[in-house]
Amino acid sequence: MSVDREDRLFSRETLDQGILWGAFCLVSVHAYTCYRLYRSTREANQLELELMQTQDRVEDLENRLHVAEVQLRQQEDGVAPPLPIPGASAYEECDVPDTLCCPISRSLFTNPVVAGDGITYDLDQIIAAFNVRRDTSPMTNSPIQPTLLRNQAMRDLIEEYMARNPLLPQPADGAA
Repeated sequence: MSVDREDRLFSRETLDQGILWGAFCLVSVHAYTCYRLYRSTREANQLELELMQTQDRVEDLENRLHVAEVQLRQQEDGVAPPLPIPGASAYEECDVPDTLCCPISRSLFTNPVVAGDGITYDLDQIIAAFNVRRDTSPMTNSPIQPTLLRNQAMRDLIEEYMARNPLLPQPADGAA
């Protein structure tokens, strides 16, 4: 009888191991399915963002095309194009994103630098601000170190933006 009892114990252990293995497999499949769902959702969000950016670019190009058509019609009709607004930069008329503009001058960066407050400014503008209020952030009015670091990433963004928008006038010092 002892052999028969051992066989039953062995069978019960084998059965328990099989159940544990099956549970492990189900958990693994569930985890993999969750991972794939996460990746698919992330990819879908990324594609949706790219689609929105593309739609924005198309809308921007359509607007610029409309402006160009109006200007062409005005030239053909002999009507002079409208005079530029005094003090307005050519970039304001073209809707350059604010992220590519100096927060002080509101114009496209020509020589972007990061100040001690972590904000990117145009070099000439931040130097002028430091001359007026030494060691004070022009945006937050907090004391900052007058350390300036060249913002190469911003320069690259401006260069890429200008390449995608060849009709925009080039910055004055050609920094971008």
